[in-house]
Amino acid sequence: MKISDALLIDENSFDNGREKRKSAGPVRMKISDALLIDENSFDNGREKRNSAGPVRMKISDALLIDETSFDSGREKRNSAGPVRMKISDALLIDETSFDNGKEKRKSAGPVRMKISDALRIDETSFDNGREKRNSAGPVRMKMSQYGNDTTNYMEKENGTNFVSSYMCNSKYKVFKHEWFEVSKSLYPSVPTENSAYYTNWKRIVQLFTKDHISRQWFGETFPEMKTRPALKTIGSTDIFQKLFWPFILKVGFMNQRLGLFGLTEETVPVQIQKTIFYNAVEKLQTIKIPVAEGKVIYSFDNNVDLIDGMNRSGLLENSKDFIDAGHHLFNQDEQKEITKKVDEAMKLIQETNPELYITINQLVACFAIYKSENRAHIGGTVSSALGIIWLDPSALSNWSIPFYAEQIVHEFIHTSLFYAELVHGTFTDHRDLSKAKVVSSIRRQLRDYDKSFYAAYVSAGLVAFHSKAGYFNRAEALATPLISSVELVKVNKQTGILTDSGEAMLQTLVDFLTVTRL
Repeated sequence: MKISDALLIDENSFDNGREKRKSAGPVRMKISDALLIDENSFDNGREKRNSAGPVRMKISDALLIDETSFDSGREKRNSAGPVRMKISDALLIDETSFDNGKEKRKSAGPVRMKISDALRIDETSFDNGREKRNSAGPVRMKMSQYGNDTTNYMEKENGTNFVSSYMCNSKYKVFKHEWFEVSKSLYPSVPTENSAYYTNWKRIVQLFTKDHISRQWFGETFPEMKTRPALKTIGSTDIFQKLFWPFILKVGFMNQRLGLFGLTEETVPVQIQKTIFYNAVEKLQTIKIPVAEGKVIYSFDNNVDLIDGMNRSGLLENSKDFIDAGHHLFNQDEQKEITKKVDEAMKLIQETNPELYITINQLVACFAIYKSENRAHIGGTVSSALGIIWLDPSALSNWSIPFYAEQIVHEFIHTSLFYAELVHGTFTDHRDLSKAKVVSSIRRQLRDYDKSFYAAYVSAGLVAFHSKAGYFNRAEALATPLISSVELVKVNKQTGILTDSGEAMLQTLVDFLTVTRL
């Protein structure tokens, strides 16, 4: 599927008619929409403070920009480091849930995926205790929570015994119809002109505005639902996928376009925007990233420039001896098997959300598939290596297709947030992130503000994705702790850690939970 017509996609361009997948499962906790925050719940009158930290460009200080002007005299926001996913933080996983002990972005390090936190996972659970970007280091996906094999961690449910009687009656059908119709009216309108998009960013991402439907009216009009029925219902339609801004092609495309404009003061044809963007980013990141239009490159070969750049960014931590011996490379048979599974995972993403699939292909340059010398990590992303999603399938014995798909969507959400910070800014000062602690929706313990902020976004996106894909156990496990997002609002009001853009993004997250009745 080509992306050359990216700006011509309207809200109805994707198939919304897919049938809901039927499955069975218990109804457990509910995440109330007690996030009924009024229109004045965020302090928008604060002056933005200049952020400090390595390699992150910020294009958020000018409110009036045209095609030939862009404030480039500001200090660039430096990257907070890689996000790696670890494998080590979840020992308390029940038989029907997945571990969520994921750490979020550290302000000065990569996001890596660790491997060490879940030992009690049965065949119907899908552990996901991935660590996200930490304020002083990489965000990695952890390994231990996954055990040794992901083949049976995520299974779809069959049957219809989950359907309670009220979901079948006419009153519920009327409620559902009205809920869906009002939710569709919240679709964002995304300008395609640089200045209009930039100056209206906060209105674009926020779902409720003062001159439209209020969140209080929505919460009072559409009562809470228990978590499982809510997940089944939001999974029966594409409506809620289109309300989560990281999944919207126009938003991602315009953030990439403005990022390019901020770096080069150029606007290029849509057919070559991705390539030109990464050519420009190469000068900033000093990493030569393989890129192609309309697809994600799978990089297995001994690409010295790419591997060295990943090491310098902190995304990989392989020694020279390890690399010289070729221990970081997969053999031909392994490459063939991994390629097949990544292809299948991308197909699953495309079938679940076609627009998300296109958006990933537009914003992500490559899947860098290399072994890590540190066996505790299975992949990750970092803002100083924007465009790279690192995966290390050797860390676990057998990644299932849904597991691959989740890792890709998970890291894509980080990538989308990196783009937003590149252009609009998110945090007022990275040096203050460790002073603002919030309970993470993933690890369920106090973490630096940025970790919890990104954890909540990743959880919300994966809840929406898994609900649509039919993996309700996994969706429910991720949905359960999202109520902690209300603390993000409280702590920001106390500390002012978020820029105006960051506040709008947080309000959008709260709004999304309200609209989905989670």
